[in-house]
Amino acid sequence: MKIFLKDPDATGDLGVKIAGLISDSSNDVIEVHLFGELGAGKTFLTKSILNSLGWQGIVKSPTYTLCDEYETEDILFLHVDLYRLSDISEIQILDLDRPSEKSKIIIIEWPEIIADSRSFDLKVSLSYKNEGREALLENKLIKK
Repeated sequence: MKIFLKDPDATGDLGVKIAGLISDSSNDVIEVHLFGELGAGKTFLTKSILNSLGWQGIVKSPTYTLCDEYETEDILFLHVDLYRLSDISEIQILDLDRPSEKSKIIIIEWPEIIADSRSFDLKVSLSYKNEGREALLENKLIKK
């Protein structure tokens, strides 16, 4: 599905819709892969998703930390940025598959390095389009 995002508010609205898909899912672990150039809106979209699912704090790009964790009463969020990784084996230090008593949502920016080794529930590709952005979604959360 393609969606034109004319401004940051539209990107925020997409985050709210994605949060709704996540809330409606019965999966205990959901993995979202975000593709797009620098500045395309991946972290902004992540912030909207997390805020819509109950996180009220700051959400920043984990470019230097590689993985930032956020927790609500029911959800553990892992916000991952693989931009600086050069080898797929380096992702093991993040321990993304560790057990959690809470539902776990893993949002990965720059997942190209692991795209063939990890499956996703939702893939969002953001690209520049005219003066806005275009989002291309591949959704495996809703079984047809």
